[in-house]
Amino acid sequence: ATCGDGIVQPQSEECDDGNDANDDGCLNACIAAKCGDGVLRTGVEECDDGNLDPEDGCNDVCWRDRFVFVTDVFYATGLTKVNGADIECRQQAFEHGYTNYDSFKAWLSDSTGTPLSRFVHSQGRYILPSGTVVAEDWVDLVDGLLLHAIDEDGDGGPLVVPVWTNTSIQGSAAGADEDDCEDWTSDDFTLQTIYGVSSEQDSAWTAFDTLDCGSAGALYCFEN
Repeated sequence: ATCGDGIVQPQSEECDDGNDANDDGCLNACIAAKCGDGVLRTGVEECDDGNLDPEDGCNDVCWRDRFVFVTDVFYATGLTKVNGADIECRQQAFEHGYTNYDSFKAWLSDSTGTPLSRFVHSQGRYILPSGTVVAEDWVDLVDGLLLHAIDEDGDGGPLVVPVWTNTSIQGSAAGADEDDCEDWTSDDFTLQTIYGVSSEQDSAWTAFDTLDCGSAGALYCFEN
């Protein structure tokens, strides 16, 4: 009898799946895989750093931290739908040196999508560039009160600005269909949309008041 023969030996093996793959539910040593064993299980774990410390970038359920920042570039609302805003966030993330820059998306809603429908609902922390924790996970992010305001730019500098969102605290569209500046394509001063303020921690961070579409605002950029 040997490890890998597909027969579990109860006195010496926790499992035996009959293969030599080390990234599935049974490790090569016939030990059941678990978070914290230092072996990354593809499709099951985002990370596994060999411990269960929730504050070192990979938490105790093997989900990683995700960065969030507010742009130091201001936009009129001619962004060409949420996809156009995503491109701006990725460009900002690239310029600020984030290796995972192509995963960033804008916290923005229109008829084509919302953060609730477009974002990974992470079980890991959302953190600012400085390392300050904004929320412990997606549930904490959308519960109505942030642990810290999203008030840093991509380099970690303080920044208090109005931010385009049209998004509720739950991540869904905050306004009616006509409240998104025509899917963020119009800078018409007669149209209005909902914005947030980056210094706020309650629902005002994403839904503070309305502002006309001809004004300028920043974007919240989230790593996904």
